[in-house]
This record gives sequence, structure tokens and C-alpha cells, in this order.
Amino acid sequence: MVYNEENNLKIFCRIYTEGELSVKKKIIGALLLSAVMVCTNTVAYAAEFKDLKNHWSQKYVDDVVAKGIIKGYEDNTFRPSKPVTKIESIVMISNLFDDAVINDIYSKNKAKYQASMEKSKIPAWAQKYIVFGAEKKLFPEKSIPYFMNHTKGKDVQSLSFRQEYAMLLVNALGFNAEFAKTPSVNYTDASKIDSKALPYIEVLGRKGIIQTSGKFNPKEKVTRAEAAVMISKSYAFSPKGKGGNTNPTPQSEMTYRGKLNSVYVNGNTVTINMTDINGIPKIFSNDISNIRVTVNGQVAGITDVKNGMDIVVTATGNKITALQVTGNGDSGTHNNNGEMGQIIGTVKSYGLNSIEVTEASSSVDKHFIISGNTKIMINGKEDQIKNINLGDNVTVVAVGDRAVQIIVAGANSQTAVGKIRDIGKDTISISNRSGEVSRYDVNSSTRIYRGKQRLDSLDRLYVGEKVSIKAAGFSAITIDVEESKIKLRSATVVGISLRNNKQSEIVVEDRDGQSYSLGTDTKTNVYVKNRLKSIEDIKLGYEVDVEAEDGYISEISTDGEYAFIRIQGKVVSVDYRNDVITVDTGSKEVKVMVVSDTEIRNSYNNMKRSIDNIYKGYDITVNGVSRAGGIDAERIIYYE
Repeated sequence: MVYNEENNLKIFCRIYTEGELSVKKKIIGALLLSAVMVCTNTVAYAAEFKDLKNHWSQKYVDDVVAKGIIKGYEDNTFRPSKPVTKIESIVMISNLFDDAVINDIYSKNKAKYQASMEKSKIPAWAQKYIVFGAEKKLFPEKSIPYFMNHTKGKDVQSLSFRQEYAMLLVNALGFNAEFAKTPSVNYTDASKIDSKALPYIEVLGRKGIIQTSGKFNPKEKVTRAEAAVMISKSYAFSPKGKGGNTNPTPQSEMTYRGKLNSVYVNGNTVTINMTDINGIPKIFSNDISNIRVTVNGQVAGITDVKNGMDIVVTATGNKITALQVTGNGDSGTHNNNGEMGQIIGTVKSYGLNSIEVTEASSSVDKHFIISGNTKIMINGKEDQIKNINLGDNVTVVAVGDRAVQIIVAGANSQTAVGKIRDIGKDTISISNRSGEVSRYDVNSSTRIYRGKQRLDSLDRLYVGEKVSIKAAGFSAITIDVEESKIKLRSATVVGISLRNNKQSEIVVEDRDGQSYSLGTDTKTNVYVKNRLKSIEDIKLGYEVDVEAEDGYISEISTDGEYAFIRIQGKVVSVDYRNDVITVDTGSKEVKVMVVSDTEIRNSYNNMKRSIDNIYKGYDITVNGVSRAGGIDAERIIYYE
């Protein structure tokens, strides 16, 4: 998330710029409030902030100001480079929920946290957000003391780091249920990301909220400008953005001035796509009989409205009630990003952010960008991109290469071929030859085959296998795994599941960190120090060579040496006298030995700690060397 003021390059995120619609930056969404902001009643738009003129974040700041989520300072500045504190992070992310919900949870639970907050000297203005965040499990209650830094007689708010901010945001947006089974990222500094934070960061990248390449800088600070862009980009995923508040306040009538991008009429429904004076795209719709149209003060019809005209829209929420044309758009103040067009054809390929259509009249393939403002209609009803299928008859209304509306006549089954990129609990993602990634939902009715063998779950698949998926929308009907052979050298055994029927499962990790879940049976040959042994002689942490075919190990060999391994789990107990931590990894309990040179750190502030700071119930990640009876820990990261 490092921003270079000189060359306007944002590594951490990407933004779909309204002018070019090219991927530049996209940052997690967040609200930023400080004590000064809480006290002021003045709401300033980004265009008015004297320190934001021509700033890269200006229109996104304006967006969150327009939504009433964030305010500036009393001196009419925004202070975009100022770092965000941990408390401010919690406040801003809490404000992705409705105020009534926050106040209700605070009033019912404040007594429970009062002593902890007073001891930690949490500012009075932030206390209701701390209570709300703790109750909503945005962070563990035991983290509260770390929100303030008490040094040299001063009480100062601790600063917020990128990876912990990602974790807070994911918890608020409810993406936890979509964590990848084997999360991986492509950042050049991925090794610096704490393993506990990895699934949070991966899911944000998969959702398109953050960039998936370059540097992540997990322990760098979040700035106010970055935070404003974050909230603008992720607002649609939030409870408030989705209208999920339990006590919604009535929407008031608003007016928006800007440039008309397109008008689309489908039956009696009119959809207006515009860009407001701050460069923010907006879409409104309503029944044609409920829209009053005027051109230069004269009553007119919807057919008198043309692309590029200067307009004023009156709307309640996203329902337009009046459209005034104030100019023909010749001033050139706003960029329309191309003429509106419409093509009819069939869907050739698609993803969450794009669609490729083969035009019926020319057989030419055309590519369109899908944004949060793209309206998708399937069989006359508003729907989602995931329910479009390959081969569907489709009409695309677009401005340049940006899809404004996608209309599908019906849904057909589809078949996609590619290599497995990720396996989740109930999802599978594959990438095709072009590198495009598609994710499919897997349920109890999905049939999975490797060759002629029926598999009982996704656990029998591994990343890198070639598969053919037949699906309805993004729901997998069948998954056919191509029969394949693999050879691994100097891999590490990271999981073992022994079964009574002689069919066991071993999870190994190669030198690149890729995991493989492979089965064993009576035909599996096991060699330890060049002697034929049984699978029971393979230990967690052994360095092994593996040959497998169709997901089953034909031969596994080892010299009986332990390799460096990593485990994750929950602390079951801590023996402070003997320096031993018992960890439940989900499949078994592992004894972790804390030795003289073991490094122990707290994930939230990265401070060095001792075993005395670790308690039952903590989540923990351990790097070390597997030994008989457990692991000699080299590094421990714990999460309160």
C-alpha cells in the first residue's frame, strides 16, 4: 500500500479509473474518524479540501464524504498522508454498519468492557466502537490493551498495519467463510506476511479488492488517503452498502449533476448511467412513467436524451424521479470514455470482472469490463455474473469497453477446462490457458471423478491438477480430473491420516510451498533408509521423495530425517514449567517445545514476547523442526 506521490504508483491496490477503465489501484474500503473529526460538524467534499487538489484519492474521498461516512478537519484539510491508528481502523470499519446497530450493541454490552477500556485508557469517543468491534469479533477482546501505547508518561494511539487492517476488514465484510483451503499469494514480499493473515489477504485479492502482485508491505502503516479509497471500493460489500441494516432510515431525495453516459430502455424500465461532477459513476433506474424528463426547461421524452449531455438527476436511493438536460455536452468538461454501443451475440468466456462475447453479425470476439455498476439481467430479473453461462445468448450495452448492462435470455450448462489454482472448503478455482481464473461452488450433489474412480470430496484433489468442470453458472455439476503422474523431491510431510482399511492419506508440501493431498493403499511402496517399511514408519516432518499417479502414492522414500515444518492451530494447554505448548492442528494434537532460541511474537503489534504471554484458546503458528514427540520451535506467532 505504499504510495509514491511523485509518480502516482500504488503497488498495494488497483483502481478502475473512470477515464480509462484500466486496472491501476484497488484498495480495501474503510472509514477514518479521529477525535477531531468526531467533534466537528462541518462536512467538506474532497474537491474542497485544500490539500487534495489533483490528489490521486480525491474522487474516492468525495465518494465517502457524499455517503456521510467520513469528514475532514476543521481547517478544511484532509491530511491524506497521515497514518491511521488501530482505534481509527476499528472506528472506520465499524461504520460500515448502521449507526443504530452500533448503538444497540454498545448499550447492551458496554458494562462488560468498561473496566478493560478504562485500564487501557481508550478515549471516550471511541469506546462504543471498541465494544461493537469486540462483540462482532472484528478483533479479540484481549487486544484492547495494545490499542494504546503508554510510554514516557504519554498515552498515544498505536498505529495500524496493513495485514492487521486486512484481517479487520475481512471480519467486517464476512469473507471468513470463503477462505481458501491452501491460501497462496504472489507478492514479492509474501514471506513477510504472517501465516495467520495470509487467508485474509488472499480472499481480498480474490474478491478484487486488492492487487495480487507486486509488494504487499504487511507491516507498513495505512494512511488516511488509502483508507478513504478503501472504504469507497469495498462499501458495496459492507452491511451498510448492501442495505443490511436492521433499522434502515428513510432515504431522502438527492440531486446529482454530471455527464450522461447511456440510456437503456428494457420494456417499461429505464436505466440511466452517468458520471457525476467528481468523476464517480452512478446508475439509476425506474419505470418510464415515473420519470419526469425536461430539456432546457421544456418537458420532453426519454428519446430526446442523448449520450454526453450535461444532466441533473433527482433520485431517491437508486430510483430516478426526474432527469433535467442542462446542456449538449460540447464543453468537453467530462470524458465520456467512448460512445455507447450495443452488440448481440453469445458468451465465449467470462470472469467476475470481464466478459467476452462473440458478436452474431460479425463472429468477432469482443471483450468488456464488468464493474460494480454493471447491471446484469437474466430472464428479465436482475441477477449476478456468476449465473451467466458459456454459450448464453446475450445483449451487451457498453460505453467503450465498459459494460453498462448485460441482458441474458436464458441459462445453459457450460464446460470449463483448466488447472486447479485453489481448493476451498466448498469451492474450487481453476485457471485456463489465458490465465483467467474462475471459481465454482461445490455441493453434495457435485460428482467428482479421477478417471473412472468416483471421489468422495475435494480433499482428494490437489493444486496443479488439470480438470474439466461442467457447471450451471458457477455451480459445479461434475468435476473430471485428468489422470496424471507427479514426482516430488525433498518434499515435507505436513499431515498424516492413518486409516484401519490400509487406505491412508498423506499431505506433503514441496519446496515451493505447494501442498498435495495424496492417498496410499496396499500397492504403495514405502522405503526408509532404503529399506522396505510400512506407512506407519513415515513421521510428520520427514523429508521425502514421492511418486504418485492419479492421486495415489506408488512410492515414498525417506532417510528418516526431519525437515523444517510449519503448523497452525489452537492452543490446548501451556506447560509453563517445562516450556511446552500443546496445539490442536485440526487433525491431531502436537507438542511444541520452546527452546532457548525460540522467537515468540504477538501478531497485532509484532512485539517480542515469552511463553508466559500465551494462553489456552489462542490461535498460533509455529515454525520449527519436527522431532520425536513434537516440534522444536524456532519461531512462534500467536493471535489473541
